[in-house]
Amino acid sequence: MRIISQVDFAKKAGVSRAAISSRIKKGTLPSVDGKIDIDDLSCQEYLEKRKEAQIIKQVSEHNQRKKDYQVNNLARIEKNIINDLASGKSRADLESEKLEADIELKHLSIAEKKGTLISRNLMIRCFFNPVQTCFTRLEYDAPGNLAAQLIPKILSKSFSKEEIVDFITKQLSTYIKPAKQQMIKNLKDLKDLENE
Repeated sequence: MRIISQVDFAKKAGVSRAAISSRIKKGTLPSVDGKIDIDDLSCQEYLEKRKEAQIIKQVSEHNQRKKDYQVNNLARIEKNIINDLASGKSRADLESEKLEADIELKHLSIAEKKGTLISRNLMIRCFFNPVQTCFTRLEYDAPGNLAAQLIPKILSKSFSKEEIVDFITKQLSTYIKPAKQQMIKNLKDLKDLENE
């Protein structure tokens, strides 16, 4: 059971404290003396839904920026064509330039579909944040938890070095696996959104 303030929980969820307070009053989020048990299943589900909503919003914003870029690029191309017509360029030259611009747009579209072109914000949300959460938990939660479980085992001298190493490996994986699973889920969500 990890208890945090409503303000900290709101930050994790990406909403205001008032939104969390409202959910507590409605009974959709449990509280302990006005604070939140972050390990509670309904709190975890709420955080997951908020993360998914943020990812969907960012993908939507990314796609809108891409569309805006394409529209602006086409408007620029048309303006250039009009200017070129006024300057006396031949029709063949203009068609060639338009074809080159269309090819450039297709390359960008293909790069995005292949996953070689992705927004920085999307990378931060989908991959950097889960890794950062993992590192934070390893830095702050793991030492105390490992010490609390290891000290009795070491003092009892009933475990070999190999068993202790195996125990530490398993414990560390409980911090790393959720980050890996979140990144895989984020990647799957992105692929699902692309296929819609």
